[in-house]
Amino acid sequence: MKKLYSSLFVIAFVFIGQTNLMASWGNDVLISSQEPKASISMAGRSNGVVFAGVPEDSPALQETISIYMSTDYGATWVLTSPPIVTGLAPITKIKMIRSGLDSIYCFYLAGGVVYSRNVESGTQGVFNTYLSDDFDVCSSSGGSLYLIVDVTGNNDIRRFGSPDGGITWGSSGFVSGNGSTPRVYMSGSSDTLVLNYYGPVNTDLPKSVIRAARYRESGPGILSTVASGFMDVQTNTAVDKKEFASVFDQGNIWFFFTEGSTEQQLKCKVSSDGGASYGPEFTIAGGIGNDHKWFDAEHFVAGFSGGGCAITWYADSLQSGSPDIFTDKIMVASCSRIAPTFFTPGESISEHHPVFSPKEYKPSLIAFPNLASYELGVLWAGMDTTVKVFYDLQSAAPTNIPENESVQFEVNVYPNPSNEMINLKLHSKTDEFQIRFIDMRSSILNKPIKIYHPGGLQNYQLIHGINKSGLYLMEISNSEQRVVKKINILKE
Repeated sequence: MKKLYSSLFVIAFVFIGQTNLMASWGNDVLISSQEPKASISMAGRSNGVVFAGVPEDSPALQETISIYMSTDYGATWVLTSPPIVTGLAPITKIKMIRSGLDSIYCFYLAGGVVYSRNVESGTQGVFNTYLSDDFDVCSSSGGSLYLIVDVTGNNDIRRFGSPDGGITWGSSGFVSGNGSTPRVYMSGSSDTLVLNYYGPVNTDLPKSVIRAARYRESGPGILSTVASGFMDVQTNTAVDKKEFASVFDQGNIWFFFTEGSTEQQLKCKVSSDGGASYGPEFTIAGGIGNDHKWFDAEHFVAGFSGGGCAITWYADSLQSGSPDIFTDKIMVASCSRIAPTFFTPGESISEHHPVFSPKEYKPSLIAFPNLASYELGVLWAGMDTTVKVFYDLQSAAPTNIPENESVQFEVNVYPNPSNEMINLKLHSKTDEFQIRFIDMRSSILNKPIKIYHPGGLQNYQLIHGINKSGLYLMEISNSEQRVVKKINILKE
């Protein structure tokens, strides 16, 4: 390991890649040191309060969901108490949502029963009208909740509304008698939702046609079908489509889906007329020898051109050896509302690589609403000797630091936060690099530090001389492009 000394050095990183809607990403923040027992999820408010739901082991050998809370957009987290004790039945799915009244709910499926919990008041709800194999849920601006269930034992999909936070559920609304795997999204700009599902159900389920249905809230807890509201949105039955979901805002619907069996491509179709019609499919991420899967997507408001759509996913290079941060990555891409089909190239944000599991640890994305910087956060299960739960936050970088067009080298720094010494991993062709340090007021703090890099993956050990705790930016550049990382210095 090469050791470098400087009177100035900093930690944590953030790619400012591509000319895109994202500004910069911080360091991975550890939330839980336990490996989740099922899927993870989060939801939050525009004021920076975020809740993450993580199914974890319990000393009493019962199934539990730990709820972690942050009041600073995910920079720090605390475990709320007590956890949600779900009993002995395995948890197969959870979903955190924010209602239109700013209440935060944790919905979960255990033993075929869908439960809900207001994570702040502790109010518990239960839906047991039908046993369910799967579910999805959303909320209207008025706070009503809408639950879509995949009924156990047949191919029925049914919908229900609750005007009182999941305490009571209205009568059943029939969606399909030959459907499966409902996925729902409420528009960010109107009380109209889009529901996707497999239907009719193929014997080989992932090859089924995917349909779209639209409903509009006509009263508290009541949905009405939109005229011509049902249509087939993806009809290719020759290929697997293992995942699908929509995002709906300001008349745009982004319909995302994966295509393929092992080397999956992440694709999208866009409707610019509220779901009446869809344009041709296009690829967000793909390529031979790569598997793009496990995605989550959200709309965001404010910021660039009034808002847009962001998506995160797990990119797996299907390498023959052990995974690392260069082979397995959490990716993020985005587009603006005014150019809904033009997504930025995927940007790797994870310093702890995601892991494959039959439990399907899909990353969870949050878009903090009504912020000029439209900050985003991502939650995922990553490897750090053992599988743990991490979070990363995107935030605005100083405006006088221009963004580069592409990044052809990769960097990682650890530990972060740091006191005196940090390690830099640099993966690149043979080249000369220079390092500058910048404070959050955009002031350059040092003369450039030069590194001759012989090529490949090299480790450098750096001792910094920063005497004041705080956040800084570290710029690593060669003659063609640069990477900027956000670094946290903690002085004792």
